[in-house]
Amino acid sequence: MFNKSESITKIAPAVIKFNSEVSRIEKDAENKFTGKNYATLDNIVEKIRPVLSANKLSVMQNVISNDGFMTVKTLLIHESGEWFESEGTTLKLTKNDPQGAGAGITYARRYDLCAFLSLNTGDDDDGESVSGDSPDEKPITQKQVGEIKLKVMQFAKARNRTNDEVYEVLEIDDVTHLSEEKAQSIIGNLDKWLEGVKKEQESNAST
Repeated sequence: MFNKSESITKIAPAVIKFNSEVSRIEKDAENKFTGKNYATLDNIVEKIRPVLSANKLSVMQNVISNDGFMTVKTLLIHESGEWFESEGTTLKLTKNDPQGAGAGITYARRYDLCAFLSLNTGDDDDGESVSGDSPDEKPITQKQVGEIKLKVMQFAKARNRTNDEVYEVLEIDDVTHLSEEKAQSIIGNLDKWLEGVKKEQESNAST
């Protein structure tokens, strides 16, 4: 999915022509963590810029950073003023420092650019050095945040513990930073714990 200008009568054929003319982009660097090769952002931009220009196209990328997450959106503009914009690539950074942020921006820019323009760069494993999560891994939903907070509160009360103690056992520093998949796993564990509490209470009531 992507966003677009009201009219795409001029940009659409230009993009089709661009895709027919741009060649496969060779890998020019090695991921020091995996030993696998990948195409760098500089190499990709260098290869596609002349083809974009020949078709009256230009690319801009916007970086949005928010509380440990980073989103990059790619805007493809035609000289007519028509445009396409990607939904964006969101990445959770495991290294919250300037070097980690820089690596995250570079990876997200490259990933979003290649996906949006359907560029052929072969398999891409460079992201493993930036984040432990897949680049398309979804962040936790608001519903999941609410579920976890409620279930933590219920379990803490049943065990006469504080919420912070339960979060510590679950190894959660900030529930809003979890991925959707991780959050669902935690909800499953909390459900099991609460079921255990319920069985204990029923057993005690029957004796």
